[in-house]
Amino acid sequence: ELLSNYGKIGLLWIDFEGWPSPVAPKKVYDLARKLQPEIIINNRLEPFTPDESHAYIGKYADYATPEGFVAGYGKTAWETCTNMGHQWAWKFNDHPRSLKESLHTLLRCVGGNGNLLFNIGPDSTGIFPTDFAARAREMGDWIGKNKEAIYNTKGGVFTPAQNYVSSFKGNKIFIHLLNGSATELKLPGISAKVKSAVLFDGTKVGFVQ
Repeated sequence: ELLSNYGKIGLLWIDFEGWPSPVAPKKVYDLARKLQPEIIINNRLEPFTPDESHAYIGKYADYATPEGFVAGYGKTAWETCTNMGHQWAWKFNDHPRSLKESLHTLLRCVGGNGNLLFNIGPDSTGIFPTDFAARAREMGDWIGKNKEAIYNTKGGVFTPAQNYVSSFKGNKIFIHLLNGSATELKLPGISAKVKSAVLFDGTKVGFVQ
């Protein structure tokens, strides 16, 4: 029904409560591929434990799904699924995480070469709480100003560190500073020759390679 009568479906996101999945993984996987050859499938068809689902893709999936935290930096395709608030769905008196924490979650996913699924739960009337909607717009405004360093980039070339992460596209490396008080940044050596360093507003930065 879902994969036959609603046009092209890009993603099938299987979920379960951390116990062995009750479905037949190969049967579901093969049927999904038959009906939607280009569909992307997460790794919860197989009976992984919650810890395993964070790191293993398995035979019947395209990417891993670490939940509630940002994964490491490696070759496995992954997507952190977590909340802007403090639980899945909606609850009374919940509040969104700060703009800084929300953006740092995004940047650690970008710098770790992963993706971010950032949940907002609507209330019982289907409305997003105003403070959550406002936080989402704030994030959107920030991303809009810095989209060159976010969209269509890959994580690296530097391994994520406590105070920074990096992303790159073509011959440009973007360093995302997570601690604004530092006046000097030392990065691991790379074989390529650095031609210039500038802030995002074009201000030149002195550097020694």
